[in-house]
Amino acid sequence: SACQNGERLKTVIIDILIGNLLSLPVAIGCLLLINRVGRKWLYFPMITICALSILLMVVIDNVYGALILGCVFTSISNNAWIPYKTWSAELFPTKVRSTSTGILNIVGHTGSILGMTTFAVLFNKNCTATLIIFSLLGFLSGFTALFLPDTTNFDIN
Repeated sequence: SACQNGERLKTVIIDILIGNLLSLPVAIGCLLLINRVGRKWLYFPMITICALSILLMVVIDNVYGALILGCVFTSISNNAWIPYKTWSAELFPTKVRSTSTGILNIVGHTGSILGMTTFAVLFNKNCTATLIIFSLLGFLSGFTALFLPDTTNFDIN
C-alpha cells in the first residue's frame, strides 16, 4: 500500500530531510538558469517532474524507489516557486503589478492551506486516489503554463 504509518513514517520524514538538503543545488541551478532558459521553460519541466514523481510513487511499490521519488519531489517542488513567482509578477502590466502580486499571494496561500487540508482528508479515505489527483493537478498546471507567454528578455512596462 502507498499509505505510510508507524515505522514507515520515519522513512517519510528522512525523505523530506534529504529532499530539503537536495533542494539547495536545485535552487542554485534555478537562479543560474532563470534568465538563460526563461521562466516558462524552467517552470514547465519542474512542475511536470513533480507531477510525474507523485504518479510514480503510486506505481513503484519499493521503499527505496519511493524514497528517491520523494526526494526528487521535495527538492524540485521547493524551488518551482522561483520561476513561478518571477514569471507570474511579470505577466501583469506595471500599473497593476503590485496589486496582482498581492492577490496572487493571497490566493496561493489560501490554495496551499486548502490543498494540505484536502490532501489530509482524502489521503485518509483513499491514499492512492489522492496521489493520482494531485499528480493530475501538477500535469494540468504544467500544460496550462505552455499557453502563457514567456516574459524573459521582454520589456514588461
